[in-house]
Amino acid sequence: EYARAIADYTEVLRLEPDKANKATAYLYRGLVYTGRDEPARAIADFDHALRLTPDNARIYLDRGAIYQVRGEYDRAIEDYDAAVRLCPNYETEFMDRNFAKKVKGQLGVAIQLVDSRIEDITDLKSAADYYYYGVRSLFRNHRHYARSAFEKALHLGYADQAKVEKHLENLKNRG
Repeated sequence: EYARAIADYTEVLRLEPDKANKATAYLYRGLVYTGRDEPARAIADFDHALRLTPDNARIYLDRGAIYQVRGEYDRAIEDYDAAVRLCPNYETEFMDRNFAKKVKGQLGVAIQLVDSRIEDITDLKSAADYYYYGVRSLFRNHRHYARSAFEKALHLGYADQAKVEKHLENLKNRG
């Protein structure tokens, strides 16, 4: 009963003053829109949810999955990357087993997407190349390669240095 679920979540959004609860309502309404094959509306709701709770890895994963289906691979990778950056120990940090399976499945797709961008390590030339190689290594849990690639991306002047530094900080905390 998609229409009823949308109406209920819309009512929660109208009545709920708490930002975290509103974000949850946007997330779930977005999932309903996903189920109805209305990706533009789902993305809009995920965007609203992220404005309210920008540190929610699940929203990035769900939005990334839609971008992936739409063929917007760079955006999908960015969202999967954000999820890993926010929650680098996803295997233990998520209590919901179904969600943990989804995370692992999405990361497998993310690896394929990044692999398609980087054919061979000898092709790495720019800061962005090294950044994406670091992301691929991180998705594969190859921490040493990820760290080296992120450091090289910083050295070459990658545009979003804060993002790279966050990855390096997460790697340092993971040991």
